[in-house]
Amino acid sequence: MHRCLQISEIILNVVAYLPQSRDLAAVALVCRAFEAPALDSLWREPGHDLLQHILGCFPDDLLEVFAALDKITLRLRRPILHKDWERPSRYCARVRSLLLKADEGSKYLDVFSLFTLSFPGDFVFPRLHILRWILGNPAAPAAATKEESDLLGFLRMLIPPTLQRFHIEQRVGGLKLLLSALPSITSRARSLTHVHLGRLRTRAAICTSGEREAISDFVLRLERLESLIVPAIDGRAFLHLAALPGLTNLRLETCLESTRIPAILPRAETFVALQTLRVESLAMSAALNFLLFISSSPLVHLSLTPVSSASIEELEEFYSQLAATELALNLDSLEQPLSQSPIAQRAVSRQALISIGACENLTSLSMYSHPPFDIDGPTLLTVASGLRSLETLRLRQNDPHSQLPLNTLIGLSALCPALALVDLTFDTTTIPSLCAIPGKRRQRRARFSEPFELAMGRSVLQGGQVFKIARFISGLFPELQSLESDWYNTNIRMSQRWEEVQEMVFDLQ
Repeated sequence: MHRCLQISEIILNVVAYLPQSRDLAAVALVCRAFEAPALDSLWREPGHDLLQHILGCFPDDLLEVFAALDKITLRLRRPILHKDWERPSRYCARVRSLLLKADEGSKYLDVFSLFTLSFPGDFVFPRLHILRWILGNPAAPAAATKEESDLLGFLRMLIPPTLQRFHIEQRVGGLKLLLSALPSITSRARSLTHVHLGRLRTRAAICTSGEREAISDFVLRLERLESLIVPAIDGRAFLHLAALPGLTNLRLETCLESTRIPAILPRAETFVALQTLRVESLAMSAALNFLLFISSSPLVHLSLTPVSSASIEELEEFYSQLAATELALNLDSLEQPLSQSPIAQRAVSRQALISIGACENLTSLSMYSHPPFDIDGPTLLTVASGLRSLETLRLRQNDPHSQLPLNTLIGLSALCPALALVDLTFDTTTIPSLCAIPGKRRQRRARFSEPFELAMGRSVLQGGQVFKIARFISGLFPELQSLESDWYNTNIRMSQRWEEVQEMVFDLQ
């Protein structure tokens, strides 16, 4: 063998160019120098069939394996010896990432039972870095099942000290059982950097005070967090997170208590690395508290879903205070999704949108509302005049009533030249012509010259308007990539009209 191939860095680079499993397996058989690097790469992220591959590493005379589509059944031919684990353990030690889907828990229950009973070590995958496991079936009964209890019993064998990313999701009925396993996780993996504790069908239940306390107790024991996604936390955990130097991503499914969080830390020293914040059900009193702690953070992505009871005045106050902070100049993306009870949601007011116009570096503004937005053409253009870098503008509503005339699009073409996606509901009563707008040296025709995606929301279209509006859109968007509406599952006739417009626009281009 050439001396160059005795250099480990060269071998590692050769192996890195072989993404196919069969190629890596072949290279592992070339010689001893290639065997370890190739096997490390082959087993690092083995995918969904990992447990079946491990079963194949046991001696042939040990197990009978009956493989069905939804169930792997095992039967021992003889007692398991310590040496039977030598070969499977060598390969398990190479695994760095483990992904188990929702149906794989029940499918491999016999395998988990075998491992729990006979594995001679503490951790099946002692060098595991990433664990992602979807536990339970969303359609199962509310109470935790015996099967789920057995699976969570095996979880402790999947949490080595090397674990860095822990992602587990459980249906609502089994959440208490999952949270009861958290103390065993923190005792094993204190260096977790990314944690995701999710709930299947999250809107089916509100996080109880006991569940909130269990999650918070877990969070308080993690000092190296960079990303945290959990149903809820209390004030103690919030202050702990605020002081962490490396936390960049925080997502909560439900809000903090609306009581004021004591400002123990200096404001300039809270959430010093936070870049993304998402809270999916937030009382406005808690939102204003939140704002005190994140106002000096380097936040660039903010998504807040107000509770359904939030009043128009409370929303106006929040966005007004947001516009007065340093945060307004840092934000790149701002989103307000639909509340959990969208029918009870208040309209987003004109004043709230005007306040958002102070976030001058926004590239994406996405807001969702059940009632129509309280905004007309001049007001939207006033907001857009402060958002020159805007690339995505989405004001999606479920109501077809709108105060936005179509000529608002012409104004947007001049004010926001970087726009690449618009999702608005328009009043289509009047279809304007594409008049010239002032340029630097001469008059030029209004248009978006870059590839564009246009969504017309719940805009109402009369049958006789199809050609006129198609001509208007094709002239304003010569590089249009897609055109859609939100009528496809509510009004078949209206949906068909917009489909006709889309076909005609592409014919006219």
